[in-house]
Amino acid sequence: MAIRLVLPATGSLAMSAAQFVLVFVLLQRLSVTEFGALAFLLVVHQFLIGCWSALFAAPLLAIVSSPDTAHDGALPPAMFGAALAAMPVAFVAVLVIALANGFDTPGAIGFAGFSALMLTRYFARAWYLAQGRRARVIASDYAYALMLGGLAIVCLVRSQVSLRFAVLGQPLTALPAVLLLVPGVPAWGGLGTALRQIGGYRDVWRRDARWSLTGVMAGEMTANVHAYLVTGLFGAAAYAPIAATALFVRPVLVLINPLVDFERMRMAGAIARRDWAGLRHQHAVLAGTILATWGATAAVAVAIIVLGGTAVLHNKVPLPWLWLATALWFVIALMRGLHAAEGAVLQGAGQFAVLARLALITAGLSAVAAVLAALVGGPIWAMAGVAVGEGTYVILLVQHRRRFVAGASGLRGDFAHVG
Repeated sequence: MAIRLVLPATGSLAMSAAQFVLVFVLLQRLSVTEFGALAFLLVVHQFLIGCWSALFAAPLLAIVSSPDTAHDGALPPAMFGAALAAMPVAFVAVLVIALANGFDTPGAIGFAGFSALMLTRYFARAWYLAQGRRARVIASDYAYALMLGGLAIVCLVRSQVSLRFAVLGQPLTALPAVLLLVPGVPAWGGLGTALRQIGGYRDVWRRDARWSLTGVMAGEMTANVHAYLVTGLFGAAAYAPIAATALFVRPVLVLINPLVDFERMRMAGAIARRDWAGLRHQHAVLAGTILATWGATAAVAVAIIVLGGTAVLHNKVPLPWLWLATALWFVIALMRGLHAAEGAVLQGAGQFAVLARLALITAGLSAVAAVLAALVGGPIWAMAGVAVGEGTYVILLVQHRRRFVAGASGLRGDFAHVG
């Protein structure tokens, strides 16, 4: 039942709500340019989360669920060591991008530190999910949600809020959530112990991670090329209306990843057991839950705009832009939700190379369409190009998922066409 999937994700729902409130407050308290710069850095942060999922979380789940358990004990510590070694690279990358987008040095360091903490937490979160220990994950999610809510309240009641203040509060919100998870990972025996295990990661890289990372990078170009395009060509202020209207769709976008994280492990287990009926049911539950969430979120967004007009975004986005950008966001969100459910099946089956090849095709399409749409219609229309790429990705994934299940199960005909 969908309840089985939604209940463990209540922590992620809480995080989504808290992030919504914080971003909504910052939209009011920061200038348009500052808000656009912060929103763009949040896109970069989410991209890094996707990279960590590709390099460490998704391969970890595939390894733990594999019938061949000979290397299960050795590879997770190697992956944790590799994740720790990659952390400084991510820190420097975020620092440089923040400085290039108008952050002062303390603010850039603060946001880079926040990203580093959350990336470390993400691997630990994946390990707990792979072990079926969801209670600690949910507790960590709630801890982060509470701290985000507290930061939102502080930003709301202060007489003035600078970009630096808002950013420096981010690492503090992450600390309790990190401390609830990271010390419990068995590979954590000190930094030196973890780093000595890195050599074993080569097998993970050759088998899964390189393809998974390629897929994520191509997927980023498919899904978020508009953010890089608009910010690069038109500046952070031009990206601000796109980022502001993303608030309406943020609940469903934030919820997709944890729903997939929770259900992907079950799908991998069903594939390992060759339980094709169970896999079909799990896919239907995941897709149905995402669609229901999308529908409810869309209804709420329409009601808010009808009742509040431009005032809901503090009159910073003209009404025609508000409707257009919101509509485009919900088209994109629908496509993302659909291909997330398809991708969960293929990730559970270890089909990382296939996902990478399909994502490369749609990345090029999305980039070209977004550039053309932005040049012809203006920055907001770049989102329409993204929708084209995302929709194509859905079609390709549906086709491959059906072929995979039909071939692996040894069945043909009607079953191959079951959604």
